[in-house]
Amino acid sequence: RRHPRGAMDLGATGPQPGAGDAAAGRGEAEDEAGPGVFLDFSCRDLQDWDAQRVVDCLREATSDADGQPVSLDLGENELRDFGVREILRGTADGLNVVAVSFRNNGFGDSGAEAVVEFLERFPCTSTLDLTGNRIMAPGAERLAEALGAHPSLETFCLGHNQIGIQGAERVADALERLGDGRKLTALDMGGNRIGAAGARRLQEVLSKNTVLRTLLVGHNDFQDREAEAIAPLLAHNHTLTCLDLSHNRIRLQGAACIARRLTENKGLAELILGVNEIGPAGATEFAAALKKNRTLRALDLSGNSVQNAGVNALAEALEANGVLTALGLASNYISDAGAQKIADALCREHCSPLIELCLPGNRLSDAMAASLRGVAMQRPDLVIDLSNQHRD
Repeated sequence: RRHPRGAMDLGATGPQPGAGDAAAGRGEAEDEAGPGVFLDFSCRDLQDWDAQRVVDCLREATSDADGQPVSLDLGENELRDFGVREILRGTADGLNVVAVSFRNNGFGDSGAEAVVEFLERFPCTSTLDLTGNRIMAPGAERLAEALGAHPSLETFCLGHNQIGIQGAERVADALERLGDGRKLTALDMGGNRIGAAGARRLQEVLSKNTVLRTLLVGHNDFQDREAEAIAPLLAHNHTLTCLDLSHNRIRLQGAACIARRLTENKGLAELILGVNEIGPAGATEFAAALKKNRTLRALDLSGNSVQNAGVNALAEALEANGVLTALGLASNYISDAGAQKIADALCREHCSPLIELCLPGNRLSDAMAASLRGVAMQRPDLVIDLSNQHRD
């Protein structure tokens, strides 16, 4: 099973390498520290017996790295614990490895143990992507121990594994142990079924955290209880800027709790709640929050069956809000009547300065779509997505 990239995206630059082509494996990348070496071995169907070839290529490509930051992408392969261990052990001491990705290899807890060994050898690593590797609670616990002793890590992607409640609690414990030495700014815990207890423990720790900026906890089968457990984070943490709760099963009760806490928040810029079950009443709760909140810039409520009633409330909120720049309302059973309310709001002087409005997958007529395009022409910065409308 393949999963999307997490909070970290190495992004290929330059030629795409094969395991046996050292010259093609090296690309130049720019980051805050200046030029660096980027080695992309992703999507090569690499297996354990390819490990030595990768090591040989890696050594040749970094022979003159001379302290430059090195990023290594081994994602989307078939490496297991032996291959991971051989590659990481074969990586030369002294390299300034700042980012490594093993997303979607499926190496399990034993592979996670090999990654722990790597972190011990390369204390400057700031980005680690382990998305989609079938890591369970024991593996998460070992990684959490390493995280607690690795204060330089800034981005940690553990999404779409199987760490469960226990694994989530251990990661939260590690964040708490980092104390003032913590640098972690992005954490992906999506797709792990962390439950209400895991959500509550994260909320307890992160409510006191002043460093984390991005928290991804989508695809966790959250329902109202879990939403209520994590919602207090918004009232206490004002440094978090992005919260992803998408692809859960949050309904009205959970949505109302999050929306109420949003009125107390002074830092969140992006809230992603797409593909939940908040309905028109839930959208109305967020509309009420938007009338008071002055920091949120992007709100995604796509795939929530908000319908015209919910859109009417949101359109009214746009006139009072004045700061929202992106609104996602895809696949929400919105018809011309609801879309007209948004169009009317966009034409008013004090409407929020939207630059992105997503309305694909609704039920708008050709005439309504044309009308919205006309509104967009009057607002040069506004882009409206009207694709894939369902017309009877």
